[in-house]
Amino acid sequence: MSGNAKKVLFIILLFVLSIVIATSAIFHGTQGFYKNFVRAKRFFNTGHYEKSLVYFESAFKYCPERIDLLQYLAWNYSKVGRQNKVAEILTTMTQINSDDIKSEKWLADTYYGLNDYGKAEEIYQNILKKYEDRNVKRSLAEVLVWREKYFQAIPMLKSLLDENQDDLKLIELLADVYSWQKEFANSIDMYNKLLTMSLKGQDRKRVSLKLAEVYRYNGQNEEAIKLYEKFLTN
Repeated sequence: MSGNAKKVLFIILLFVLSIVIATSAIFHGTQGFYKNFVRAKRFFNTGHYEKSLVYFESAFKYCPERIDLLQYLAWNYSKVGRQNKVAEILTTMTQINSDDIKSEKWLADTYYGLNDYGKAEEIYQNILKKYEDRNVKRSLAEVLVWREKYFQAIPMLKSLLDENQDDLKLIELLADVYSWQKEFANSIDMYNKLLTMSLKGQDRKRVSLKLAEVYRYNGQNEEAIKLYEKFLTN
């Protein structure tokens, strides 16, 4: 056999060997993924979330971009209270599929729950650019309030109330915002409106006390005193 023939044969053998090694690695990787994934789902479905998480994380090492696995990981991290990891997984999911609105909303809500209002606001704004969603709009309005962006929040809160004038929590939030903005007349109107509605128990006491405080800030001391007295006697 000539030298050139030996070289060609050697190259062919190396090529075949590389294919065998690569195929073997893929096979073992696939086998490792499914073994861990199946075990993880079994523990997850029976409520053993700490155990299932170990196997989901092992499966993740083999296939870090599988959407079904990422979905389970997000659920599992949520079950064990690791919201930062939930946000991390959901970020990956929305990067893989930018049309995954459900995961994007969950991501924004997760940041809201983590008090990371800046990121929550950014994602809520992005969702509303794609389509209208009252719940997202409401969450964005709340986030704007907590970030003290009152001039942006007020028109949004008023728009939401135009859609549902009996939303007690929104009325109270708008009244609070007016109070913080020192728009006491508007705040008084909103709190009084609440007190004509179906508020009961501690909710009614809380709003009455807020109204008394606003009366006091606005120099309406007689009205404030009447409410304070009523609050103390009930």
